[in-house]
Amino acid sequence: MANLERSAQNPSGKRDEPFPRLLENKLYKPGIGGLGEPQYQPESLRIKSFCGEVIQTAEQYRQYLETQLFPAAREHQDITRIIDRVIIKAGLFLPSKGLEFPIKTEAAVHLGGRWEGYDWAMNGASLPGRQLTDRTRTDLLMQAAKAKDFTFSLPQELPPGFLMEKLSPEKLTAQDMEDLAEIFRLSFNGYLTPLEQPDQVEAWINGENMYPIGVRNAQGKIVVVANGDIARMTFGNQEFRFFEIGDSAGHPDYRNIGMNRLIKHHLLSEAAKMDFDSIHTETRAAWTSPNIGNAKNGMVYGGTLWSNCQISGPEDVFETADPQLNQDSRRMGSLNIWSMTQRSPLWEYYRDHIDEPPTLESLA
Repeated sequence: MANLERSAQNPSGKRDEPFPRLLENKLYKPGIGGLGEPQYQPESLRIKSFCGEVIQTAEQYRQYLETQLFPAAREHQDITRIIDRVIIKAGLFLPSKGLEFPIKTEAAVHLGGRWEGYDWAMNGASLPGRQLTDRTRTDLLMQAAKAKDFTFSLPQELPPGFLMEKLSPEKLTAQDMEDLAEIFRLSFNGYLTPLEQPDQVEAWINGENMYPIGVRNAQGKIVVVANGDIARMTFGNQEFRFFEIGDSAGHPDYRNIGMNRLIKHHLLSEAAKMDFDSIHTETRAAWTSPNIGNAKNGMVYGGTLWSNCQISGPEDVFETADPQLNQDSRRMGSLNIWSMTQRSPLWEYYRDHIDEPPTLESLA
């Protein structure tokens, strides 16, 4: 990665900037956010962005905030949240003192491979009305700590007659679309991507850079689903590719039997085989079981994005009752970041030996 710190001479005779900016953006999806430019997301009352530079110094990041991100935030008076994703030099401290908006690092993915020595930081700021009390934050952090105590183990196999498959638009029937819409309708009261109607599901399935996986029961009905969002960006001559596991839901009759974990386990293997720089998932911090499942799959907890976006399920959670939240913020959820990169001792297992459990010697 030393090439990221070099500057070069361009044909005009002027020196290029010493830090490469985003040159190519292969994807914009509302759920992931604007890649390279801030995007306003009214359903979550936030500005979300992916910084278009590889950050080497705190001053460089401050300049980006003051000239690009914060001006975009000022354009929308209703926002109560800013979230920015940025690749930074590992260990770099980004001070928030003196900033117009109190943005700070809430979570980080420690990168490996060709991005060794860099972190993918997720920096957030929650404004008044969306700031959780210390008690609520402590309760959520304690739940994350309990999940972190779980170690890798193989998931249960599918029940007899069940089948896992990649969901291809050309193979799905109208009934499949109905079944998927029912799953999302029963799983979420509010969600970033509206998926409650068959036509919405059809548009989602036909989207670009999608990797949806489903499980069919013995009668052929889809009962569990999860998706991998694929994104690719180029900084200078260095590409960054990430795979975000999301849109995970199951029919109520098939919950709490390990299928959510199994489908994520499969997506981890698929993404590792495609050699992504980062695989991560954002899991509602107040939901215990899926966080434990992430830990059992060998993913690493990287932090919590506080009151981050619109997401709610059919049951209330203690987070929504926080006395400091205004009414709009009660439909927002905090998300735990769980990741796997090429630094993980399980990377080769997922990439090469998905059908064989790793030994202690292989993980040493």
